[in-house]
Amino acid sequence: MSPVPCLHGAFSDTRRCVLPFARLPAPQLRLFCFPYAGGDANLFRDWAAAMPDDVEILGVQYPGRGPCETHALIDRCDPMVERLHAELADWMNVDFAFFGHSNG
Repeated sequence: MSPVPCLHGAFSDTRRCVLPFARLPAPQLRLFCFPYAGGDANLFRDWAAAMPDDVEILGVQYPGRGPCETHALIDRCDPMVERLHAELADWMNVDFAFFGHSNG
């Protein structure tokens, strides 16, 4: 199964902060990767090539960073969780896992 490249310019506004580094037609698992506080989701870009063919890597870009730089920064956990839930929910239609770093 070959990954289908995803172009950042093709993201809709509601999923702008979810960066699928290589779209798979039928992933068995989606791995959501959260960078450290102040970090960039592109830290995980190369992981897609190292994963099994049925694992899709999705970088989560925080508001105010990278392609989400125009979004307001969030400085409290509750609004961040609400925002992430809204943006990740549609991607959770297959098994998924989270990988993340300390955010302080």
